[in-house]
Amino acid sequence: MLLTYKLIICRILHKKQGEMSMNYDVHKLIDILVILSKNNQELTKLRIHKLLYLIDKFHLRDYSRIVLNDKYVALSYGPVAQKTRDILDDFIEFKNYFPLYKSNFEKNHLDKYFDLGKDKHGYDKLVLKKESDLKTLSESEKIIINKVIKSYGNYTTGQLVNVTHRDEAWKKTGEKCEIDYKLLLVDLPSEKRKVMEELIEIDEENDLIAEELNR
Repeated sequence: MLLTYKLIICRILHKKQGEMSMNYDVHKLIDILVILSKNNQELTKLRIHKLLYLIDKFHLRDYSRIVLNDKYVALSYGPVAQKTRDILDDFIEFKNYFPLYKSNFEKNHLDKYFDLGKDKHGYDKLVLKKESDLKTLSESEKIIINKVIKSYGNYTTGQLVNVTHRDEAWKKTGEKCEIDYKLLLVDLPSEKRKVMEELIEIDEENDLIAEELNR
């Protein structure tokens, strides 16, 4: 019971601080990418998706909520964040094929902070050109981002793919299917897992309500 109260209080405090927006925020993505870049992470699309997944996973487990409010799909190289994928694809297509994608790019915002370069294998990567103010990130989110960098920052991208392939959530999700966030909690103590699953269900219901209101 005490654990239940602690988790609920934690969520209320986050909500009061404006950290519980149900909408995807591209500026939060930018802030995360800025921190990753400043910590010597090579921002190819594949590496970005693996690091974002680990950030969301550990923040959910430690603070009972995800960071980006994105949805992950299980693909052959591990989990891929759907909205983030679209934003990155628009940015890369705009940079490579301007002006064909100008209409999509105007809503993207990445160009203010990043250029497009190539890694040693010739893959596209984001190159930091301007730092953001990081105001969209809560202290708990910064803690988890730095935790992921400390734990996995020295891994190659291939090793990060292997890490996500060992993840029960990816293994139990069919290819090209959306990963249920509850699967990230399977090895937690039963009381904590039950409370967090209930909180996830509340978030999902709120998302459905928000979608209906925005139609």
